Amino acid sequence: MKKDPVSISLDGNLRKVFDATPVPMAISKVNGNLEYVNAALLNMLGYTEQEIYQKNIVITHPDDMVINEKIRSSLQQDPFTPITVEKRYLHKTGRVIPGILTIVAQSDEMGEVQRFIAQIVDVTEKQKIEKARKLFRTLIDHSNDSFIIIDPVTSKIIDVNETACQNLGYSYEEMLTLSVMKIEAALPDDFSWKRHVDGLKESKGMILEGLHKRKDGSTYPAEVSVSYVKQDDSDYMLATVRNITERKVAENIIWQQANFDSLTGLANRSMLHNCLSKSLIKRSNPDHSTAVLYLDLDHFKDINDKFGHHSGDKILIEVASRIKGCVRDSDLVARMGGDEFTVIINDLKNTDGAIRIANDIIDSLSKPFTSGLIKSHISTSIGITFSPKDSDNADVLLKYADQAMYVAKSLGRKRYHLFDHSIQAELDARSWMNSALREAFDKQDFHLVYQPIVDLKTGECKRAEALIRWDHIEKGAIEPSEFIQIAEENGMIGDIGDWIFYEIAQQLKTWREAFGEKLQISVNTSPIQLDSFHLNLKNWCHYLDEINLLGSGIIIELTEGTIMHLNEGADEILSLFRSIGMQIAIDDFGTGYSSLAYLKKLDVDFVKIDQSFVQELTDSPDDIALCEAIVVLAHKLHLKVIAEGVETYEQAEKLADIGCDYAQGYYYSKGVVASDFECFLQSAFLNNTNQLCT
Repeated sequence: MKKDPVSISLDGNLRKVFDATPVPMAISKVNGNLEYVNAALLNMLGYTEQEIYQKNIVITHPDDMVINEKIRSSLQQDPFTPITVEKRYLHKTGRVIPGILTIVAQSDEMGEVQRFIAQIVDVTEKQKIEKARKLFRTLIDHSNDSFIIIDPVTSKIIDVNETACQNLGYSYEEMLTLSVMKIEAALPDDFSWKRHVDGLKESKGMILEGLHKRKDGSTYPAEVSVSYVKQDDSDYMLATVRNITERKVAENIIWQQANFDSLTGLANRSMLHNCLSKSLIKRSNPDHSTAVLYLDLDHFKDINDKFGHHSGDKILIEVASRIKGCVRDSDLVARMGGDEFTVIINDLKNTDGAIRIANDIIDSLSKPFTSGLIKSHISTSIGITFSPKDSDNADVLLKYADQAMYVAKSLGRKRYHLFDHSIQAELDARSWMNSALREAFDKQDFHLVYQPIVDLKTGECKRAEALIRWDHIEKGAIEPSEFIQIAEENGMIGDIGDWIFYEIAQQLKTWREAFGEKLQISVNTSPIQLDSFHLNLKNWCHYLDEINLLGSGIIIELTEGTIMHLNEGADEILSLFRSIGMQIAIDDFGTGYSSLAYLKKLDVDFVKIDQSFVQELTDSPDDIALCEAIVVLAHKLHLKVIAEGVETYEQAEKLADIGCDYAQGYYYSKGVVASDFECFLQSAFLNNTNQLCT
């Protein structure tokens, strides 16, 4: 059995110590050969006791062999001076083990070197920790955020990362001389460090926004996340600081976009509403008023249509500038959208100030606008309302000012109008009418009546005018004059007009079969229908074809004002009507400004003398002359004449005397339902007109 090479020379007690120690240790001869390796070192290197003493075993990393040579050289020169070096070892598996080697010499009785005792400390974990610490520090130093460690007692900076130094313009050494309060530029006058720290202790952490001051005096907005940290027996404050300049710029852009009009730079609707609400709550003088002016540019759409939106935008920018030039710096001007603007005027002693500003704006916007070679003119209509007189609610005031503005438009534009509650009552009535009108159409609450048109020479009735009637379940009969305009405004006139036409066509087909092909029914046509519902009107012609009814049975009535503003589409529709035999009548003739050229262009068949001339026919020589002139003119143009509003025998007689062709009115009959009109048709002659035919 092979003897343990140390067993003869190594003291037994010393060996027990070597074997028991957890520190890897080895004993080598003077020539470097191993004499003894303890269990800890065997475990560290992965070898057995039998393997470790073999001469072919290499436990030093190849790259560190030079260190071994240096160790031998040093020991040869001075063997009794301990050596401590870092070197790498190799595990049996090839894994590299970083270690710290300490070698001391043991002398014999003669004072000569007997052997060397080596202690090896495995620093693998220590190096991992150190590497992790360095990595963490590197990451911290390269973070986009600043890290500042602060003494909570003195407010002195204990440590910082590189980013903090770069952001603030100080060196690392300079930073460690500063109080954290030196870099905060926005501390309130009553700031207390102790109170701040106490609050932080209680909350454990907080997020603040501040303004940090650089070494050169410049500042930047910062978001600071502060934590209170305890480690061992020491307390620290850790501040993570983020430069939020870009965020603030972005937030400002978003705020600008959310609160200001991108074209004019004025406040937008949202900003206006917020400012108005605040001003109503914080009115500085309870005896003073706040005025809201709501502006709408008159006919601005024509500018866009004529010159294009680019030129229109330039005018809007100039409009904004002119409005601002008419108000005080303390007043707010906003663009509500499109060509609508609003002005808020605070601290008014009376209404005069608001009226003066409104007039100034009207005058300023009446001056020509020049863009390049283009010169254009616009005007504005303004509605004005006051708080607290009219309301103390922002939404209500804006609604009232808007309503007053529409009144200004209805009165002729280029003016202002003060809100009063009668406007609201009227609008409420219109709103009711709007809803009720839709409901009536859906429920088919409308019906038609027919007013006879009588031949003044023969007394025969071969024509009638169809009139729409509406009997409301609660309000009773509602006149067309009360709801037709509403229907034109809300777009229902197309549907209503279609219903009237189809009802007339069906009824006329029945009557023509019973009373002859000469019977005609006239239908009133809105200018809105001609302007916007071309397809619907074309469908009328298709419908007549479907039910096999000749177009000659229909007379289309247009007002005198309508024919003056016909567009190309309307001309096309009327030409289509003429092509299938429909006839055209001009209603209310003499009340407008029609041109004789239009009568010729449209190939008109009838003119209808307005009832305002007929009513005074027997008493006014002027009205007699006017009616006679219309009859003569019409006949010269080969047109037939129908007199409206005939209520007496004397009027009918006078009209017959001047050659008028037809008449309609209460003298003959009011508008009657279809069944009653059939009775009217069955009479060969009307009793009340027999005398005219003798």
